[in-house]
Amino acid sequence: MAKEGQYVSTRLFQSGPNTYPYFQEAGGRLLERGDLLCLDTDALGFENYAVDFSRTFLCGEGKASDDQRLLYSRAREQLEHNAELLGPDVEFRALAEKAWVIPQEHQASRYYCIGHGLGLAGEWPNIPHHDPDGGEYPLDGMLKPGMIICLESYIGWDRSHEGVKLEDQFLITQTGAERMSNYPFDDRLQGRMI
Repeated sequence: MAKEGQYVSTRLFQSGPNTYPYFQEAGGRLLERGDLLCLDTDALGFENYAVDFSRTFLCGEGKASDDQRLLYSRAREQLEHNAELLGPDVEFRALAEKAWVIPQEHQASRYYCIGHGLGLAGEWPNIPHHDPDGGEYPLDGMLKPGMIICLESYIGWDRSHEGVKLEDQFLITQTGAERMSNYPFDDRLQGRMI
């Protein structure tokens, strides 16, 4: 809003147990030390172009739990792995087939798509996950230079009733992809992939 943004289209701002499952709106629960705090920006910024990235933070000065670090490291690995797949003329189907494999314990709560386009709003293409049972992939097409793609990652589970949401915005270029979101990740949540 500091750059004359016009509109916030989503109210996805959750903490603690409200981070699982995803897509819960903000409520009256107070933040507590040690909570995970998920924010999805979904706003219209300068000249009414959309901005869409997500981050998850650890509240307070404490140390993240083992579960929190594991969830975060998996979400970050998913985001970075899928970012490496972006580039011009990459077919949506190929992107889905090569996307990071979400562990079984997170499948039920996975984000509904790998990523989506962005312009004046969240828009085409809405890139679905690959069907491991061999079903026909429902979306034809490919990434083209000039497209803006937001990669989504949500890793959560009922074991600790928590989840981590990360998302970054990318410009597809002639030679690859340029990350447009530069907001830092919470270093206290960085962990080792298990």
